[in-house]
Amino acid sequence: MTNTTHRIRTLLVLILCLGVYGFMGIKTEITGAWLERFNDVEKFNTYAAGNKVSLSDAIIKNKTTTGVILTGATFSNTEWEKVDFFNSHITSTVFEDSDFTEVDFKNSIMTDVVFKNCKLIGTNFDEAKLVNVKFINCDFLSSGFFKIKQSKIEFENTDFERVTFSKAQAQLSFLDSKLVFTHLTGLKAPTSLSFTKSELDIDFSRSTIDKLEITDSISHRAGGGSIRMKELILKGNKGDRLNFGDSMIDRITIENADMTDQIVGLVNASVKDLLVVNSKGEIAAIDANFGKIKILNSPKVLIDMDGATAE
Repeated sequence: MTNTTHRIRTLLVLILCLGVYGFMGIKTEITGAWLERFNDVEKFNTYAAGNKVSLSDAIIKNKTTTGVILTGATFSNTEWEKVDFFNSHITSTVFEDSDFTEVDFKNSIMTDVVFKNCKLIGTNFDEAKLVNVKFINCDFLSSGFFKIKQSKIEFENTDFERVTFSKAQAQLSFLDSKLVFTHLTGLKAPTSLSFTKSELDIDFSRSTIDKLEITDSISHRAGGGSIRMKELILKGNKGDRLNFGDSMIDRITIENADMTDQIVGLVNASVKDLLVVNSKGEIAAIDANFGKIKILNSPKVLIDMDGATAE
């Protein structure tokens, strides 16, 4: 075998291996032009301004990409570790089948961004602005949305463990999600929250909320004290206590709820208007102060009003 033939065969094997790696979705660390771009934000932004950014099967580690500007980008089957996106602008971008470990999006602005089938561990969105951002089939662990501002985020089929939204100002929607040891404390107005078909282990203490709606969900530990809320809507829920003691709430609507095992706690709360419809079970309202109470089609509802007052 000549040296030329040997080289050709070696090259063909290398090409074949690279093709198999790509076909199998095996991730490799970035090299060449992509490495240069991630090492130099100006080069990255210049490239992104004139080209559609599309990166797949890649590992990006230990990079500082502060001030990145991305529009219409796609990242698929990527792995991000200790990457700094501080103060970046990311628009109409999709992250799919990707893992994020200790990635920092602090103070960034995201608009129309989708995370799908992603795992986020120790990832930080603190003080960011996230508008029309969606997380679908994602897992969060020990991550933060602390002090996010003027944000609108949808979470679907997403799991949370030890995640904080404390002092956020946002419109948050959770569907088919599981929240374990999740902090929504000190939320700032205007903020609205909705939980549908979700499992809740959450704390709302010391929050100011325009509207909180919990529908067809299971609460293991939900609620909190010293909450200021304009409207609370509870529909078709079950589980353990929902606690809103020592809180000020303008209007509460409880509808189609089975509170036999789930006691709604309003101890020492101040409620202007309580409406209960087609429900059964117990409401603990000891030492509470009510304006109006209206109960419709709910003969099996018991309100413990020991020491409470009502109009």
